[in-house]
Amino acid sequence: MNRIILTLSLVLVFVHNVYAQQDSIVTKSSELSEVIIESKRIVHHNNYDSYLPSMLQKKHAANGLDLLHIIRLPRIHVDQVEMTVKSLVEGEVQIRIDNVPSTVSDLQALTVDRVLSVDYISTPGLKYGKGVAAVINIKTRRENVGVACGLNAMNALTTSYNDDNVWLKFTSKQSEFGVRYNFKQNSNEKVKTMSRQHFIGDGNDAVDVEKDGKYSDSHYTSHDVTLSYNITNNKKRVFDAKLSTCWNGFPDRYLIEHIIDNSNQYEMMTFNKNNEKRPMLKLYYGDAIGNNTISVYLAAAYASSIYDRSVNASMLKNSYNVKGEKYSSLGEINFSHSFTNASELSIGYQQTGEFTNNQYKTEREYFATMHNDSQYLFAAYNRKLQEMSLILSAGVSREHFNGENDKYTFWSFRPNIIFNYSLSDKMILAYSYERSTSVPKLAQLTEFTRLDNKYEQVAGNSNLKPFTTDRNEVKLNYDLGKTYFSLSFNYDYSHKMICDAPVSLSNGIYTYSFWNGANKHHFNFSFYAEQYLFDKKFFIYVMPYMVRDIMTRGIKHTNSYCSVKAGCSIYWGNFNIDFDYSSSSEDLTGETLLHNFANNSLCVGYKYRNLSVKCGMKNLFRNSGTGSREDYLSNIAFSCKEIRNYAFGNMLYLALSWNLSSGKKHIQQKVKASNANLDTGIIK
Repeated sequence: MNRIILTLSLVLVFVHNVYAQQDSIVTKSSELSEVIIESKRIVHHNNYDSYLPSMLQKKHAANGLDLLHIIRLPRIHVDQVEMTVKSLVEGEVQIRIDNVPSTVSDLQALTVDRVLSVDYISTPGLKYGKGVAAVINIKTRRENVGVACGLNAMNALTTSYNDDNVWLKFTSKQSEFGVRYNFKQNSNEKVKTMSRQHFIGDGNDAVDVEKDGKYSDSHYTSHDVTLSYNITNNKKRVFDAKLSTCWNGFPDRYLIEHIIDNSNQYEMMTFNKNNEKRPMLKLYYGDAIGNNTISVYLAAAYASSIYDRSVNASMLKNSYNVKGEKYSSLGEINFSHSFTNASELSIGYQQTGEFTNNQYKTEREYFATMHNDSQYLFAAYNRKLQEMSLILSAGVSREHFNGENDKYTFWSFRPNIIFNYSLSDKMILAYSYERSTSVPKLAQLTEFTRLDNKYEQVAGNSNLKPFTTDRNEVKLNYDLGKTYFSLSFNYDYSHKMICDAPVSLSNGIYTYSFWNGANKHHFNFSFYAEQYLFDKKFFIYVMPYMVRDIMTRGIKHTNSYCSVKAGCSIYWGNFNIDFDYSSSSEDLTGETLLHNFANNSLCVGYKYRNLSVKCGMKNLFRNSGTGSREDYLSNIAFSCKEIRNYAFGNMLYLALSWNLSSGKKHIQQKVKASNANLDTGIIK
């Protein structure tokens, strides 16, 4: 009830202010499909919007990540404590800086004075890869000659949690050198688990199992070092190179669970240990000749992993060790030609290759060796016709898998349509359709059985095949400058998707696996509204949305859920106050219903010149912290498993950001790139 009242109250605030705003100045650009709304500082393109940060926003932003949070892109959530950028729709958010795939740490090393615009692609096309829900591309400028350095530190005061980085950049004429180091550490000493399970045997005899667990104090640490070099000649020809390495892991980690098995009580200990190293090299070359542009990109990566796991109880002992290696590469070439009639033709080709070798040691050795490669050819045509803009794309992809005992090839045709129509100077109607391909994870393909307890085990399925998802979105945007509305409807259909297979029972052991035996219908209806008040010194937004998931074919389940996101920002002198709230949400896939608990954050910031200090609280008045609950809806093995990190309840933190730079401005040429696949495929 409180959530409904909050939503209605905020919506009334927006409706009250709509009719008072008729001062928006709208001009049309001669460039390809651009409509500039000057009062809101947004440029609408065919398939993306460019947000131009205001001086007030830059004044209060500490770095690129903070600026992204202040801009408040629709359906995007920026968490400055956990350092994540997420979308409310299914899929990852791809972050780019000048078209280069980047990380949150890269955003933290970006000074706000270098930011020119933020491009937001809510419906990414074929060239951005698989499973991408949105693309955020930040366009910047750099110095001609000069040095820039900075540091960012985020440390919790009530628990062991920190995320810190330092960076240095040196620019000389056409070249830029850079180095960045990022260190992360957190403890799981306040992580607790709870599960309730109901098993039905062959003779309809039932077993109820209750588990309550707590993790030992084990610190996860991560070190990331990146060296970069960029040379740009006459803003047309560019060469970019990045060499990075990351090593992360956690020492001995124990989960102690107290178990009530019908009338029996005992304790079970699950042990984990992990260590990973991941170097990567990325090279890019691009050139522009007249109306033609061409780019070539190559990425190569290596991943080494050592993982240990064991389960120990009075009636059960099981352990295994994994040594894994993976080599992967990605090559890409793109060509585009701009015509005089405000249109553009693009052609691209992508090639990947991966080799994975994981050695499992239990009572006997098991080798999981996989070789897979893919080829992808696509073409896209972009055209502006008066009030209408259209992008037509089509691609053909080939996925080849070669495992221990089987190999297969999967072909798919991937069309993509993006249509925009300007109903008025302030209202735009958009429709997009895309077919994407999802491939099985290597751990899902590995036929290694992991024993979790005396009742349950998880096994891979080497017969899994890729599947396609048809994505449709209809969106209506209404922009009045200080007031903005967006009404969106999404429908996704996944055919023969990879999901949970029905649980099988043999000799008292319930086996969980995966299959291609179900279809999923996903509906998402959302309404986003934002309002600026008091000369843009007060900002408020609200986004209620409803999700409905329907599983058909081999698995039949249905789930509907309503949720809301809301927040506000206040700017007063050098101070700013931010508050964000996200209610709980749910997602149904296969027989698994995932319930994410509600969360909120309150932060007070102060910025003086290049120094920014923030003090905030995560999950105010929520002692239970953050976490999720996973309901498994099997008829013979129903379970409810919950995990919570109590350290994030009423967590007080302090963040510091400082940078220093000098030099003349220089616009850096755009660079486009992607990461090589680092999925080790180890069963954990």
